[in-house]
Amino acid sequence: MRSGRLAAVATVAAVVAVAGSTACRKEAVALDGGGGGRPSTVLGSGAVGGESPALGKDRSEAASQERFVVRMERSVCYGLCPAYAVEIGADGAVEYEGKSFVSVRGHATSRVSHAATAALESRFEQAGFFRLEWSDPCTEVSTDSPTTTLTFVHAGRKRTIGDYRGNGCMPKVLRELEDEVDRVVGTARWVACDAGYCER
Repeated sequence: MRSGRLAAVATVAAVVAVAGSTACRKEAVALDGGGGGRPSTVLGSGAVGGESPALGKDRSEAASQERFVVRMERSVCYGLCPAYAVEIGADGAVEYEGKSFVSVRGHATSRVSHAATAALESRFEQAGFFRLEWSDPCTEVSTDSPTTTLTFVHAGRKRTIGDYRGNGCMPKVLRELEDEVDRVVGTARWVACDAGYCER
């Protein structure tokens, strides 16, 4: 009898331990638009399995132009976040507009190589930009953060995604694309301040 009671207690303890470890994981659920509402688990980073992005149906729309274009705009926040916009054309032409908390305000231009634009275009395609999905509404949201608006035009289709940086459900790969645009263009030369502080 005593051994039976001990076995029962051990079983209950094991169940409680498993339930507790599951409850501690931060998870959100996104619906796969291409799978008839089939839910897929999205980790805190917004990427399925922590790495691969959650992809659903194609959410692009017809573009007025066929040629490859990437446009990114970063907004101000409740603080000193740099606000600027940058656009990369199919020919590698770069247009920059500095707004606030940047070292260079106003308009500036430059050019990137054909290889760089081709690599960036391929990166957007590999990420499934037109099909990215995330949990909405998100339960992991903080306030006073900036928003990054990213537009990708490719083969007569385009999509614009507004990424509020305080939203913990946005796909990790989306923010990697945003950082890649900055890297390819070299926006640091216009945005970073020598003294580490830019006046509004």
